[in-house]
Amino acid sequence: QQDHAQAARWYRAAADQGQADAQFNLGVCYEKGEGVEQDHAQSVRWCRAAAEQGYAEAQFALACFLAQPMGVVTHTEDHPEAMRWCRAAIDQGYHQAYALQARLLLVLPHVGAEEAKEAAGLLRRAH
Repeated sequence: QQDHAQAARWYRAAADQGQADAQFNLGVCYEKGEGVEQDHAQSVRWCRAAAEQGYAEAQFALACFLAQPMGVVTHTEDHPEAMRWCRAAIDQGYHQAYALQARLLLVLPHVGAEEAKEAAGLLRRAH
């Protein structure tokens, strides 16, 4: 536990200086409650800060958080933002984002042939 607390302090110091990898790792600490009290709002805050700097893993993590309230992909007001962050991760070659983007496309209201075709292409790239 002491090691986690020390790591969180180091991540916080670097995150406050704008280091994207430290911001992401601090967000993970908050999400898991490792070294800090678990706080989902702080987790999102720090992941978003890293994502906005182009950190692909943070972009994907943020997309997952926005897309999966309670662990289920649903159509919520956060859905377009989740798709945007997922696309940003894909644009950087973050492989895990392909399958999530496909799932997000398939839960759009009134999924059409074009969305289904795009989702199929993304799933092919994911495997």
